[in-house]
Amino acid sequence: MSFCTNCGEELTQKYLENEGMIPYCPHCREFRFPMFNAAISAIVYNPAGDRIILIRQYGRDRNILVAGYINKGESAEHTLVREVKEELGLNVTAYTFNASRYFENSNTLMINFACQVDSDSLEHMNQEEVDYAAWYTPHEAKEKILQGSLAQKFLLKWLDKSMYYGREDVKERKKILCFGDSNTYGYNPENGVRFSRDFRWTGRLQKLLGRDYEIVEEGCNGRTTVIADREEPWKSGEASLRAILNSHKPLDMVILMLGTNDMKKQYHASARDIASGAEELVEIIQTFTKMKQDHCPEILLVSPPALRPGISQSPFGDSFSEDAIAVSEQLGPLYQEVALKKRCHFVDAAGIIVSSEEDHLHLTAEEHDKLALALADHVRRIFKKEEP
Repeated sequence: MSFCTNCGEELTQKYLENEGMIPYCPHCREFRFPMFNAAISAIVYNPAGDRIILIRQYGRDRNILVAGYINKGESAEHTLVREVKEELGLNVTAYTFNASRYFENSNTLMINFACQVDSDSLEHMNQEEVDYAAWYTPHEAKEKILQGSLAQKFLLKWLDKSMYYGREDVKERKKILCFGDSNTYGYNPENGVRFSRDFRWTGRLQKLLGRDYEIVEEGCNGRTTVIADREEPWKSGEASLRAILNSHKPLDMVILMLGTNDMKKQYHASARDIASGAEELVEIIQTFTKMKQDHCPEILLVSPPALRPGISQSPFGDSFSEDAIAVSEQLGPLYQEVALKKRCHFVDAAGIIVSSEEDHLHLTAEEHDKLALALADHVRRIFKKEEP
């Protein structure tokens, strides 16, 4: 912008505190902030959620997304509904924000949504605005959309978000928070790096449960139940749990698997102490979510796997003594008592998985898979009881 939009005077640059150098009109004695257009574009799904529509306009042989400028007085959401109706003759039934990007060619801020419509019929399509429209699978749409275009960038970003190239971010899903330590983080006992999501039990759980569920991973190496480490107090589950619950709300379930790090030598914690720490975390989940999201999610309390004999000679021998093995074997019954007392669900991981031979503490990929299979079965049964 080179000239004042009010008087036509040539603009200069003037410093504005907290903003930097801003165009300034010496005649009006006012700053003139940059002006730009605003528009929406839409990734439109059919009612089944398995097809995306691409259109062609203005006599050009290229596939793009539905798009349109935001009128004065309109919200972006209102424009989305209006444009889909005007161009396709379809009614939007659900939508979610995907991304936004500035398009320099037309000085426009583009705001992209993914939405679902009430019909896949195109008999009411506005042929004055749209030359051609067709439904494609997400994979086909990815191939056929105009390559290098802003529409393609929006589509690829959306498909990257959606594991199954479906409508799971449009339809309401069960959100499950997995709150744990390094065995939830996915620490690989062979090399100390993190397993990929495909091998972590949380990632496997997502694949097993499918698109009706959203798995949120919150695993932290060294996390305890409520014990605050002198050097790293932030690794206490009690210290971080409320913030995590608040950032991921609303939640339908919390899977809680902690207690292993509480057995470290420096903490001198008994099995009963550790179970009490787990109980405190369950109480935080119940009271905090009731306050912040008006209902308490289902809670699945998982007692951690037992430590393998010989841990004192393992790479983690400086932290764990052989006495910790007996403590780990006592946790199952005590955690079950907590679950009964607090009326939550319970799984004894020690009856399903074993710690690795490599470091006597962490899970191999095979054990991650076993745990995911067991937890998926429990999750399905828990939510099946809610169905009418």
